Amino acid sequence: MKMDEITKLVDKKAIKLIRFLYCDNGSIIRGKAATNNTFLRASKTGIGLTCAQQAFNLFDQLQPVKGFEPVGEVRMIPDIDSLKILPYADSTAAAICDQVTRDGKPSPACQRSFLKKMIAVLESYNIKLQVAFENEFSLYRQSPEGADVPLDHSQCFSSIAMDRASSIRNY
Repeated sequence: MKMDEITKLVDKKAIKLIRFLYCDNGSIIRGKAATNNTFLRASKTGIGLTCAQQAFNLFDQLQPVKGFEPVGEVRMIPDIDSLKILPYADSTAAAICDQVTRDGKPSPACQRSFLKKMIAVLESYNIKLQVAFENEFSLYRQSPEGADVPLDHSQCFSSIAMDRASSIRNY
């Protein structure tokens, strides 16, 4: 998608915020947002992100990791082709970002840049990478009081739950 097409789309759909998203080292999707007025500039120059963001753990606790202190920043540059209007958030769109250093080089902690580099290495050996994701879900039923109740209370990946699988049809 070209920038003028994106501008028309943002205007047509009355988009007010664009989320700049990345996946951190704990597999949590994080990001920052820009208004539609600043998106064009920010799509070229990026949005600043402290290097410390890559040192947060799953519990949002900043860990002491050398090179990922609160001083210094990377820039989040959106992949324009990934821009999507979010059906669950009014007047909002999102784009997945690459993280680059202030001099425009891929950040050492940018997972997307690392993946692109590894794909290039594989291609040099005539290997094509194909990936997919696995959907995880839980089954719930509604209690007489109207609350959602897990269908199964066994331990994660427990074979006990597998023995009960046939009883699920009875709910």
